[in-house]
Amino acid sequence: MDPASCRVIYIDDRFPAEKWLTRDVVSSPTTNNRAKETLALELAELPPELQANVNAVLGVFNQVFVCNSGRSFSAKLAELQESVKVDCTPILALFDVDSDLKHDHLLRLVGQKSHNLRPDSPTSARAALQRQLTFSSEADESYGLQLLSRITSDLQVDEGVKLVIPVALVRTRRKDSNATPATPTRHSYSGKDPPRVPLNIEDKPSPVDTPMMLHCLDAGALDVVPSPLNNEKIMGLTVHAYRIYKTAKKEQSAFLASASQFMAAARRRKQSWVGIEEEKPYAYLREAMVKKLLKGICEPETIIEDYQHRDLRIEQDRKQDIITEIGKWSFCAHDFSEDELVYAGYYMLDHALKMPELEHWRMTEDEMLRFMQASRVAYNSFVLYHNFRHAIDVLQSVFHFLVQIGTITPYPVGSTPPPLSQDKSPVGQLLAPFEALTLLISAIGHDVGHPGVNNMFLVKLNAPLAQLYNDQSVLEAFHCAAYSQILRRHWPTAFADRSLRKLLISSILATDMGVHPDYMQRLGNLQEKIHETKTTDGWAPKDIETSRILICGLLIKCADISNVARPWMVAERWTHLLQQEFASQGEMENQVGMETTLFGGPPEIGNMMKLANGQIGFMSIFAHPLFANVADVIPAMGFAAAEINNNKSVWITRIEQEKRRQYLMNEGGSSDGAISPRSQSPAPRKMGKIQTPNMGYFPASPLRHASNPPSPLQQQVKDSQDSSIATMSHAMKTEDSSRNHSEAPPWTSPLVENGTLATSSATSVPQEGTRASSVCK
Repeated sequence: MDPASCRVIYIDDRFPAEKWLTRDVVSSPTTNNRAKETLALELAELPPELQANVNAVLGVFNQVFVCNSGRSFSAKLAELQESVKVDCTPILALFDVDSDLKHDHLLRLVGQKSHNLRPDSPTSARAALQRQLTFSSEADESYGLQLLSRITSDLQVDEGVKLVIPVALVRTRRKDSNATPATPTRHSYSGKDPPRVPLNIEDKPSPVDTPMMLHCLDAGALDVVPSPLNNEKIMGLTVHAYRIYKTAKKEQSAFLASASQFMAAARRRKQSWVGIEEEKPYAYLREAMVKKLLKGICEPETIIEDYQHRDLRIEQDRKQDIITEIGKWSFCAHDFSEDELVYAGYYMLDHALKMPELEHWRMTEDEMLRFMQASRVAYNSFVLYHNFRHAIDVLQSVFHFLVQIGTITPYPVGSTPPPLSQDKSPVGQLLAPFEALTLLISAIGHDVGHPGVNNMFLVKLNAPLAQLYNDQSVLEAFHCAAYSQILRRHWPTAFADRSLRKLLISSILATDMGVHPDYMQRLGNLQEKIHETKTTDGWAPKDIETSRILICGLLIKCADISNVARPWMVAERWTHLLQQEFASQGEMENQVGMETTLFGGPPEIGNMMKLANGQIGFMSIFAHPLFANVADVIPAMGFAAAEINNNKSVWITRIEQEKRRQYLMNEGGSSDGAISPRSQSPAPRKMGKIQTPNMGYFPASPLRHASNPPSPLQQQVKDSQDSSIATMSHAMKTEDSSRNHSEAPPWTSPLVENGTLATSSATSVPQEGTRASSVCK
């Protein structure tokens, strides 16, 4: 093997652009002078350290691909890996790593930007799904140790020969920090001699300190070298390359009888994970995840490093913000970076674990943060809704529920207990600190590895994952299995507790909306029994245990869809993200030619009427009946059911506004094709003397008082709502008097069906032969 033929790829954010730099440009007599002069100028513009590194690399190897983006680096590495498999040419992957870890701030910004609602967000996410990905880091931006760890983790599960040599190139501080580095001399180029002047840097770099070296090795680096490079270090990398080449040749001879068999194996590796025979989208990313899962279960002694080894850098004032916000129902996960959300999870677990009953499961702060980090990277950041941010949102919902119920001590410590936490309902008394801890742990991992599509999508395509779990709660079963491996490694006391694992699995499986009718029916049975007996005293131990498991499943179900029960400003942001994720699945369904599996069909981005009606339908059929009936047996949950009604009213107002807008457009003529930049809906054409409607008639929220009188349509909605509330109140009082109940709870309100108001008995106690699940059938 000629060492010069090795492929070299180098990432550093100081490179101005991505390109190939070739030694032949400056050494070949056939290269034109303009090309040589252009390269000389480009190198002269680089920082001295980069000039030295590029010159050192080109002094031994024929060419090097330089780039400044983790995505570009990953995509090029995947391309090179495919091209060198037959001849086993090694690939040197040079990762810039800053010893000061200055990129933590950059990564926090990247994490925040990826979750902001931007017009290009769904496009980039869909693009990530619509082509084959060899490395998960191709789907979103990462850098430094984070990028190194993600790529080496994916390489571990690659069944082919190992040809990539990951090298951490560490920026170190100079020994003489006050010395001024030598400035390279700019040489005028006459076209006669190659402009390759060795770069002399007087003060040599200090060696990489031990903690940083261990961080790099733990993240998967085969070697760790300080920057700038010199001939000695380059020769060391050449030795690595030759050893990799020899090993790869032996492996290729042992496992592959011929080059054609090798290429066939590569094609099999790329077959679609959703069961499509040809090489369609969505191929390798999920395959790697499943391989990790199976390898973790079948070979527990094999450790696959699956999380980024880097410190969490958070400002002290931000920590205080996190501590404050996680105690509020208005908590908005979008206001925090993923680093900060890791701490949010830690603070909630830490508060619960301080209860004396949970001493057995306690961990140190470092251990809990490590567990949270491992859980974090098990989620796919390219998935718009079902990601780590959603997991922390569900965790905070469960945490808030348990504090309100009184199962967890008041938060913050020393604060006044919630009103209904002191006088617990009989059903609320079934929950102890053990159930609280299990629910918190379950919430963190309830969607681990979610691919951004639903169960029915996998079942209809006969996907391997659906076959593995016999088409029953496919994703939920996968989440349980994958999350158990995280617990095994990072929280062994929780993993070893059979009772905890049993309840955890039951709770996560409850989040499958396919079993929602069954849970509502069982909730109806519980309501009948508790209203009949008024207490759980005297119940058989088996009935008590069954009811306890049921309540845990109902609480995590509420938390899983709690975005519709958040205050409006928070709920709306989650709605648009979920709409974009569903739109991505709709495109995938269209590509494979299958009937949609989405409730209400694929969303139409910008169609306010369809979005609002869909939200009203979901709240009326699923969310409100669930929350309201849970609140019937655990009154401390009533606040969330009431919030759903507030949000439903806002969607009703949005429908009214949209109908009015469409009416004005129809009266004045059709749109001229312009698109509104805010709503992405057709913009009305300017029309002569027709005046712009007074938008004071259509407030953004019915809770906001308008200065102008309501429109006839608004007044009609209000009158209908008042009439429905009065009718329902009278009906409930009549029913309650027969059962000796108190008057209707505050979360009872009319539901909306097909855009109109209608009285619902979802919150009333089911009569004989009637179940709360009837609205879901």
